[in-house]
Amino acid sequence: AIGLLLDPDTRAGAQQRRQLLETAERNAEQLQLLADSALELARFHAGELRLQLRRFDAREVADEVLVSMRPLLDAKRQHLAVAVGEEPTWVFADHRRIERAVGNLVSNAHKFSPTGATVGLSVTACVLMLIPATAWQRQVSAVMGMEGPNTLGYLRTLRGATTR
Repeated sequence: AIGLLLDPDTRAGAQQRRQLLETAERNAEQLQLLADSALELARFHAGELRLQLRRFDAREVADEVLVSMRPLLDAKRQHLAVAVGEEPTWVFADHRRIERAVGNLVSNAHKFSPTGATVGLSVTACVLMLIPATAWQRQVSAVMGMEGPNTLGYLRTLRGATTR
């Protein structure tokens, strides 16, 4: 897209230039997310991942994901049906990581749904269940493909635990 904009022989109209710039912007944002993910993975493996925990209403995440996904959904004439309760759904978590996870789920639903489909996102309260650390460690290790003595150290960093 940038090459076409810089080419003096390109006779793109204002609308075409705008579309090329929007494409370049989307690609730059995707590249930034990819770089951020690579850096985050490196911090995780180094045991330096820090969560920024705070209290927030999970309905905010649904609104933010809707705003960020709207152009992609509109391009495929898809609709994001967001179901939220009237009362706040309070969460104590890393807002940025939760937003990224929900955004990835909605993005995948968008990609694998046909044109004109409705993608659903529901925010509901749930009960947090505590499980023993060893079971949690095995579950996360299996999901993340981590094994060995360093796994527990990684998970302590994720949980923010300071005890051994």
